[in-house]
Amino acid sequence: MDRERLATVLGMMGSAHDGEALNAARLAVRMLKEAKATWPEVLDGEQVAVEAARGLLAENEQLQLQNRELQEELARLRRPPLPTSWAYLVSRSRRRLNGLRSLPTGSARLSLT
Repeated sequence: MDRERLATVLGMMGSAHDGEALNAARLAVRMLKEAKATWPEVLDGEQVAVEAARGLLAENEQLQLQNRELQEELARLRRPPLPTSWAYLVSRSRRRLNGLRSLPTGSARLSLT
């Protein structure tokens, strides 16, 4: 139930115009029925506080999850990239390893003489 809207409607019940006050009262009752609530439930301060606390807890858990994700992303972004020369060496080493893997086993050694 939209409590702010209900508060506004209840405030209109104090109107000097009887028709406006009556319509406000009827609207408040309709809002109550649509929400499947009772006046004691709506006016119970403890229940209102519990509902607000549940909503805040859910929001807090969501924000904590987002915070962890952002911290992980920040840590990843702060890692320095490999120097260009390292990247070259790594790719060169991989090419050599792949080339060695493709050689048949027992192949003859090259003679340096």
